[in-house]
Amino acid sequence: MLTGNEERENLKKTVMEKFAAMGIDNDHCRSCGEPIIFLKTTRGKWQPVDFYLESHFANCPNAKEYRR
Repeated sequence: MLTGNEERENLKKTVMEKFAAMGIDNDHCRSCGEPIIFLKTTRGKWQPVDFYLESHFANCPNAKEYRR
């Protein structure tokens, strides 16, 4: 049986592999190191998104460093 962390890592790996297969480049957060992708918002700005497809600003422990 997998632990919660192992399940999370397996999910992360699967999602990132699928992004790569679709030609979506992934990157890593410069602050926390988590894998992210950038998606364009409806206003035309680029937003970092994590593998849950949520704004990475909502989950990054260091998000305050990037707020204006």
